[in-house]
Order: sequence, then C-alpha cells, then structure tokens
Amino acid sequence: MTQRNHPLLLAAIGACLLCTQAFAADKAASPAASAAKAAASPAAQPAAAPAALSPSDHIFLGDALNANQKEMDSANYAIQKATSPKVKEFAKTIVRDDTEFAAELRRVAGQTIPAPAPGTSPNPNLAELKGNDFDKAYMGMMVDNLVVAIGRYVVVSEGKHHNADVRALAAKTLPMLRKHEQSAKAIDQALPKR
Repeated sequence: MTQRNHPLLLAAIGACLLCTQAFAADKAASPAASAAKAAASPAAQPAAAPAALSPSDHIFLGDALNANQKEMDSANYAIQKATSPKVKEFAKTIVRDDTEFAAELRRVAGQTIPAPAPGTSPNPNLAELKGNDFDKAYMGMMVDNLVVAIGRYVVVSEGKHHNADVRALAAKTLPMLRKHEQSAKAIDQALPKR
C-alpha cells in the first residue's frame, strides 16, 4: 500500500491525541469544581438548553466542523476538476451529505464553537494534478480520511466522557461515513492505476 501524506489524516490523528488529553484534564478537575457542578440545580437551566459540553466535546465538535468544511472544499474542487463521472458524482454526494451534517454539528455545538469559513484554495496535494492522477489522488485521500473519521466517530459514540447529544450525533453519522467509505473504495479501485 502506498503511503499518503494528507493534512486531514494528520489533523485527525492529532485531534485524537488532543481529545485524549482533554479527557484526562477533565477527569483531573479539582474536587471543588466537581462539587460546584454537582450543586448546580437542573431547574436553574432552561428546559431547551443542551447539556454542557466537556473539553473533549469541544475538541471533537471543533475538529469535526473543520474537517467537514475541508472535505466539502475538496469535494467542490473535485466536482470542477475530476474527469471521471463517478468521481464527480461521489463529490456531489459528499457536498450534499456534509452540508446536512454541518447543520447537525452546529446544532449540537451551539454558539460555543465557531463555524469555519469555506476555504478558497484546494488541498495542496491535489492542486497540481490533472486527469486520472487527480481522480486517483482525490479518491485515495477520501478513503484514508473516511477510515480515520470512522474510527474517531466509533470512539466518540461509545465514549462515556462525551455528552449524550455528542454521542448520539456520532452514532447517527457512522452509517453515512461507512456508506461514503464503501463508495470511495469501490470508485478508487475501479479507476485506472496511475
């Protein structure tokens, strides 16, 4: 298997490390802070207010928003530059699904995490490629990114240190990610070798 150096893959691995560190910091919070949190009355919070986000939740949601935006930026670029109709259709699916997912992310994140601005420049690993080379690189990048994302979302969906809304969002998103991964692998394998 060829080794690929993708910024999203590296960012996701780094984010996993940060998430672990935030979880450890959250667990090591002072007893006084824990007592104050326990003393807070549920009646004092509005019924519609989402559960408080932990440092791990903030990291995950912020990373997910950024990765989602970068994925949409790359997909929009692929819609313009890809030569394979299957690659173009896959990229359109990514834009459609990720647009809906971004709305869900923002709903769970609330106002605590700023939404990233859409990027204007393509992934530097894709910018100079053309034709089948571009198609193969884009699909390979998507396969790699989706494998990492699935692993991360599984961990979050099962993680007791994330709030219930974040766990539910991660669990709800897994089928979409797995479907994208299956499609990306099939398209990547069907493309002519570089």
